Amino acid sequence: ACRAVPTILRRHPDGIPDLPNPIVQQAMVEVRKVVNGVVREFGRPDAIHIELAREAKRSLADRERMTRANAARRRARDAAAEEIEQFGDKPTRKKIDRYVLWEEQGRECVYSGAPISLAQLPSDAVDMDHILPRWRSLDDSLANRVVCFRSENSAKGQQTPREWLEHDDRAKYDAVLQRAEKLPY
Repeated sequence: ACRAVPTILRRHPDGIPDLPNPIVQQAMVEVRKVVNGVVREFGRPDAIHIELAREAKRSLADRERMTRANAARRRARDAAAEEIEQFGDKPTRKKIDRYVLWEEQGRECVYSGAPISLAQLPSDAVDMDHILPRWRSLDDSLANRVVCFRSENSAKGQQTPREWLEHDDRAKYDAVLQRAEKLPY
């Protein structure tokens, strides 16, 4: 089977799906054209390996480390999808992202420190928040997001945690910083 080809490159009912980064979306269109050309010319390959130019500059050890890290992330996302399915829900990218962040945060709200239960995770009581407001940072990556209680997210608003807490509640700000230090990013 052709497992090395990401799902996004396979035939999508509406063409290429909407991706948050237009440069990545255009790159996916170009890669898909090349892959389709290879399949037309030579038949379906057993595997396709794509190495980006910026990765080619890295040492073999660095590339192997990246490969292992990517595999670990893939396993974590697959485990999250299975867990979501076990609760009778359809795993989507957003739900998987929420679950992965929740696990990485130690199943607690980064802002309040209160535990978030698995039952609360998909509810309206819990949000995914951009640490640095997206409109200011243009960063929609998981490294800029946390899972938190909606009440905390509402109190934070469109501020950074520093703007929100540093002057008005220094103890809470210090506690948020301590919890944030444990995050993988």
